[in-house]
Amino acid sequence: MSENNEKLYYACAEHVDYILDDCIYEEETFPEMNKIPEDSLCITCSYCKKDAVYIVGNIHSHT
Repeated sequence: MSENNEKLYYACAEHVDYILDDCIYEEETFPEMNKIPEDSLCITCSYCKKDAVYIVGNIHSHT
C-alpha cells in the first residue's frame, strides 16, 4: 500500500500568491497550478473560504 503525502491547496484569485508561497516553502519545489472549471463543485479557498479559482500542488504518478 502506497502512502500519498502530496497536499493540494485551493486558492481564490486574491490569495493565490500566498498559497503559491506556502506550497513552495513546504514542498521545496515550484507547484503546478490549474484553474478549477466553473461548473465543478463549490471548493473554497484555504485562506478565506471564498470560492476557489485554482488548485495548487504537485501530484506525481507512481508509475
